[in-house]
Amino acid sequence: MPHRGPHGPRPLGRAELPAPPSTKGLRLLGVVGPGVIVLGASIGSGEWLIGPTAFVKYGMSLLW
Repeated sequence: MPHRGPHGPRPLGRAELPAPPSTKGLRLLGVVGPGVIVLGASIGSGEWLIGPTAFVKYGMSLLW
């Protein structure tokens, strides 16, 4: 629980930002890799959700 003074919470201090990750060579995969995996999972999930839903709704008429 933050310390509360007589006029509300203490003001926040300032700090330096950490250095950004290196993007030289194969280190780029460590920076971009997790984002690509999450993006692929979010785009690919539509195939798993909409396909069975359409089959349940329209059944075998999708084949014709």
